[in-house]
Amino acid sequence: ETFDAREQWSNCPTIGQIRDQGSCGSCWAFGAVEAISDR
Repeated sequence: ETFDAREQWSNCPTIGQIRDQGSCGSCWAFGAVEAISDR
């Protein structure tokens, strides 16, 4: 069984947004913050 938040909560505008990380090497921070903010 799988869970896709984009399908379950399609009315939520922040789920599925793609953030521009640029070239600063902060992918670890973006990943952590996005995971926490979607909870």
